[in-house]
Amino acid sequence: MNMAYQSQATPPVFIFSCARAGSTLLRYIIDTHPAICSPAEMQMGELCQKLFLSLQATLGQVCGADDQEERDRVVHAEIRRIIYEMMEKYTTAKGKRMWCEKTPWNLNYLDLLQAIFPDAKYICLYRNCMDVAASCLENIRLRFADELFQYYKKYPGDKVSAVIDYWNDETKKLLAFEREHAESCFRIKYEWVVQEPQKTLEQLFAFLSLSFEPDLLNSIFSIQHDEGFGDPKIMYSKSINQGSIGTGSTISLSQIQEPLLKTMNSLLEELDYPTVGPDWDSAPSPYLKSEHASATSKSISTTAEIFASYIPRQLESQ
Repeated sequence: MNMAYQSQATPPVFIFSCARAGSTLLRYIIDTHPAICSPAEMQMGELCQKLFLSLQATLGQVCGADDQEERDRVVHAEIRRIIYEMMEKYTTAKGKRMWCEKTPWNLNYLDLLQAIFPDAKYICLYRNCMDVAASCLENIRLRFADELFQYYKKYPGDKVSAVIDYWNDETKKLLAFEREHAESCFRIKYEWVVQEPQKTLEQLFAFLSLSFEPDLLNSIFSIQHDEGFGDPKIMYSKSINQGSIGTGSTISLSQIQEPLLKTMNSLLEELDYPTVGPDWDSAPSPYLKSEHASATSKSISTTAEIFASYIPRQLESQ
């Protein structure tokens, strides 16, 4: 395979996000489109890093380059060739022409991936920190997230702080990358995907230069998607639902360390999310409609009313 082939290959698409931000749902949606396939997590960033080290020690030493910058370009081109060749076989077998990779761990290799795939398109996926925290805490029972290991070690016995610190770090990385490569990035929020799927996906597929058909939304969970690493619960889903929006309101303000809270609120504000203020524990979820919030706040003034009225009403609504 030569450089001419590489220039003709369709540029890849990457979903960049932290863990538990909805990237598996977005993968399923994209994979449903007839022109683009999205496999389970491929660890593309880690793969490229290992190829880079191996090729620098071999091809980089005999390529005749005069300096390190030129050697890097040669090595990047060879990695690109290897990846394109692998993914061409995959997309051809799928009867499609584009591919999308979604591993959250790729946030540790943003610069390398951009250097290897300078013409790629990047979907920058965000989700409210408090909901990510609630999802991570719940998901611990199902699968330990490798991305969070160092944070759990940093905050022994304090998983809330671990997850918030993780979200802060990953969100700062992604926002910086988005600012630097704005022309290649498309910002999307998990909340938009589940609350306004058609409007949001029309814009997303337009960014990818693909047409959008509303019938796609009816096929997401009925067609076969490749199995692999990702959110295991999605295999049992039947439709896009809003049930996980606002779950972070169950985490008390008292569980959040002040320095982490300050950083988180700054990032939430930059992303136009509700911030966590002093009334967090007494106010209803910011995602509840105002009339529902008012009714809810009046209905749980006593413990007896919680069990007699509030919980039955919530079960009925779900």
